[in-house]
Amino acid sequence: MASGQGNERKDSFARSVTRGVLRPIAASAAAGATAYLTRKSTEVLRDKVAPKVREKGGAGAVAKEAADKVSERLSGRPAEALSALRDRLGQATPGLKQQTSTPARSVAAKPDAERERQRRERQKRREERQRALEPAGPT
Repeated sequence: MASGQGNERKDSFARSVTRGVLRPIAASAAAGATAYLTRKSTEVLRDKVAPKVREKGGAGAVAKEAADKVSERLSGRPAEALSALRDRLGQATPGLKQQTSTPARSVAAKPDAERERQRRERQKRREERQRALEPAGPT
């Protein structure tokens, strides 16, 4: 009976040590994955989606096309509401075409010196976090 409690304590201790080790690793991995996905999603939107939206005549034209496709599948009151929205989108589309012809300022438009300064600051903060994580030395 005493050996059963000893095994439970060992298991409990091993579990708590494992959690203590894995939590920071998991948090770090999640933060890295979030940063990666944020960066890549911005690139995909800028490089792939935005040109196709411009090709179709802007955001208003894309919204109108989507509303047309959805309204084909609806009936009754929702179809009427969507029809009214489609009509409003149809009237707003020419203004949107002109608006999308001027490119929006993107992250890539920042001056190189500014981006380099931000990169150095991020690197410095990374190094500070690494130093904080390192053991204090021999005791």
